Amino acid sequence: GVGGGAAAAAAPLSVSEVERRRAGAGGGRPRAMGAAAAGAGSALVVAFHACTEANPAAIELARSAGALWAVMPCCIRTDACAPAGCTLQHCPDETRHALLCGALAERYAAALVTAIDRRITNRHVLICGGGGSAG
Repeated sequence: GVGGGAAAAAAPLSVSEVERRRAGAGGGRPRAMGAAAAGAGSALVVAFHACTEANPAAIELARSAGALWAVMPCCIRTDACAPAGCTLQHCPDETRHALLCGALAERYAAALVTAIDRRITNRHVLICGGGGSAG
């Protein structure tokens, strides 16, 4: 693991720091990326209640590091996630959000789409992938 015998809790890293470490390691997987770096090269990128651009950015960061990823989109612009030429008209907000989450999951070949209890949040769709999965 990172830091010798016992797994040390790593401080979260900025995107630029992850990129710097990747470049310094010859483009390989970063040694540590946030608190998820408990195992040999394991990492998880999480975007909770992320807005439109933050979801793909988190997924792309995870992919570049060979990491697992989990996103729970909040507000999503139709033009950023829907297939080209697709418009969503007269859809209730909940339906629109679910459809756009599905489009995002398909775009990044998600391994899992699930939901948390909607009493916690009305933006409760959780999309996961990366690592050894298809995404």
